[in-house]
Amino acid sequence: QADPNQPEAWYNLALLESGLGDKQSAVDSFRHSIALDPEFADSRNALGAVLAETGQVREAEAQFRGALSIRPALPAAHAYLAYLLANRGDLGEAVWHFERAGDGAFNQFNYGITLARMNRVAEARTHLERSLQADAAQPLAHEVLGGLLEAEGKMPEAVAHYQEAIRLRPDFGKAHLDLGALLARQG
Repeated sequence: QADPNQPEAWYNLALLESGLGDKQSAVDSFRHSIALDPEFADSRNALGAVLAETGQVREAEAQFRGALSIRPALPAAHAYLAYLLANRGDLGEAVWHFERAGDGAFNQFNYGITLARMNRVAEARTHLERSLQADAAQPLAHEVLGGLLEAEGKMPEAVAHYQEAIRLRPDFGKAHLDLGALLARQG
């Protein structure tokens, strides 16, 4: 109220509104922030994230690309855009953005999944391992890595990852099934 022309204030308000679940107010506040400062890459990126959450994928993509046109090395925008592109099936471009998205567990996991979908198994394994190095408490990453290792014939390592997935999430049916099937094949 004291100075309504501060784009950072509108950005911070939008972050609070989004965190409280008021996505439409957040979108409006992010837009106001961007209207005051069209070069505010973080606001464009955050707006893209909220738009993606609310199913407005085309406009979200435009905001991520807008943020990257302002700050080409913004890892969060690369990560969001990579995830959006991978979900849409644009795997080649998704990989390009994942390469610039940073080493966080979530980014590395999704990068690995995308590479696996492209049958780039060795590279996929590398990124899933990086994901687990960043955060070892990911049952799904252990299960997927177990499957890749099993496909490569590395049975003891696959068993260990399936077991870790089950230890982390005892009700993980697919990990139980995969482990049981592998053990049955081994006799």
